Amino acid sequence: MLQRVIHVVARGIGISQVAVAHFALRLVTGPSPQTAGSGDSLWLHPMLRITQLPHIYAKHLPIGVSDEIKLEMRMRFMPQSVYELQVTDSSAFVYLHEQVVDEFFNHVAWRSSVEVALEVAALKVCRDFAEHQNNKGADHHLDELDIEACIQSLIPNVLHNPGLKHSHLKKQFTAYIKKFSATPPNESIIRSLALLLDVVKFDVEVFKASLGPGWTNPVELVVGPHAGLSYRLNERCDTSRLLELRTIADITIRKMDTHSEKTLMQLKLSGAAKPVMITLSTEELAQSLAHLLDGYQMLYNQRDSVFKLKGIERCETMTMHEATIRPKTPNNIDSNIRLRRELITLKELIGGGQFGNVYKAIYHDVEKDERIAVAVKVCKTDAEPADTQLILQESSLMRNFRHSHIIQLIGVCVDHPMWLVLELAPHGELREYLQQEKDWLPLRTLTLFCSQICDSLVYLHSTRFVHRDIAARNVLVCSPQCVKLADFGLSRALDYDAVYTASRGKLPIKWLAPESVNYRQFSMASDVWMFGVCMWEIYSLGVKPWAGVTNSDVIMHIEQGSRPPCPEKCPSALYNFIRSKMWAIEPHKRPTVDQIYAV
Repeated sequence: MLQRVIHVVARGIGISQVAVAHFALRLVTGPSPQTAGSGDSLWLHPMLRITQLPHIYAKHLPIGVSDEIKLEMRMRFMPQSVYELQVTDSSAFVYLHEQVVDEFFNHVAWRSSVEVALEVAALKVCRDFAEHQNNKGADHHLDELDIEACIQSLIPNVLHNPGLKHSHLKKQFTAYIKKFSATPPNESIIRSLALLLDVVKFDVEVFKASLGPGWTNPVELVVGPHAGLSYRLNERCDTSRLLELRTIADITIRKMDTHSEKTLMQLKLSGAAKPVMITLSTEELAQSLAHLLDGYQMLYNQRDSVFKLKGIERCETMTMHEATIRPKTPNNIDSNIRLRRELITLKELIGGGQFGNVYKAIYHDVEKDERIAVAVKVCKTDAEPADTQLILQESSLMRNFRHSHIIQLIGVCVDHPMWLVLELAPHGELREYLQQEKDWLPLRTLTLFCSQICDSLVYLHSTRFVHRDIAARNVLVCSPQCVKLADFGLSRALDYDAVYTASRGKLPIKWLAPESVNYRQFSMASDVWMFGVCMWEIYSLGVKPWAGVTNSDVIMHIEQGSRPPCPEKCPSALYNFIRSKMWAIEPHKRPTVDQIYAV
């Protein structure tokens, strides 16, 4: 399958497993096209087999151009944060930058200002020169650069307008090179991407379409990590959100009739009774949009393709050994996620909790003939029926969650004592990790952890779940750049009142919002309060909140206006936001997790 090609190529150029889901393959004739679906390129379905490529050539590409056909691997499914990509996978970060810069100079620079083109070119020249120096060990100076040759090779001719003297252009370019000569490579890339965001608009793709069957409501569809799937009348109008990309459960396309190129797309959404219908002008455009939507839902939901393309057999996505384990979506706990205990070998005790111990174990996946390291939560043999019910509830909840920063449930051994088999986080609990590694953890890594937890909460709240126990002890560290939210034993689905009232059980008082302590009421707003405390723990490098204050006195301190002090590592502006917004006494005055993620 082509997905295997992407994995192999990405690994060969140093891109890690975690970033592979951002990439796709497209078939191209001639020069690289500016936009997908432009008639000279075709995005390829990840389940497409190599043997099917000749059929794709014949059906979708012009006759007699076989010598000019090529496959391109491109980052199509953009990260929500370029900064996060820089921290998690520097190779993918550089790949994205090269892709955007190449698109700028080949297709977009003609409509940008001369200043932007010169600055981007100067940043590239300085970066390439520094890389050449490091690779060759040479001792040359930027003064030795052939400025004229750089201008001719990078600056499009269309920018060499008669009103701008060439000598002035050369002088400006030289000044930019001197300005950026000492800029570190990562800072240079960040600056380039920031400059190009408004010009290349690499974080969105736009499609001409009509909402509903037929060409009756023409609009522009905007797709991207921040836009979701939105629409607008034209580029000058505001966009309106049509749907969240992670809610897409099924994609099909079909021609409306044999006498027209117009193609109808049907999107089935989780939790929605009616599908969303979209009409596109050609089948190629419909395939491109379907490929884009499918790629984002795979990225966000950590699951297989839901794009049903005629002629391509659907089969399970190839799973690499390093990848997060993704179970098939179950319909009920007994038949779909039940595991045989004899296939699991407990190795060592790695933790304990309210309901039992947690072990590192080896699970033998008979179907794939693989032995996989997992974590197993073993329910106490003397657990009360209500506690067992909580563990059953945790497994029932977790089986539906698909997110890159939420620990994945693999299965359940339902015989007494019950076992929950979970994705293993090799570095353990975040609080302990912060304490152990506090001497080297930089501010950007702490901020990255907060961003990833917030991303998982955006997902949970979008599915109308509250976690109720957000704390550093319930966040697990999968790698030095990746944390995942865990421990869903207290999570609850919200009804339409958007408030859940707890009736029993011990509660983590020092992390709770005032309404949760006083009235045992939980909501998305109370999760925001707890997330603020969790952020405080992270910037405090694992220190518990309210040190020296008893549980019974915490609520009195809060109601009198006291809050945990600003951690040494926490930026003052961020702490002020946490204190004044996220820790607001009145729940309705707190921001949503979507608003926090955007800060």
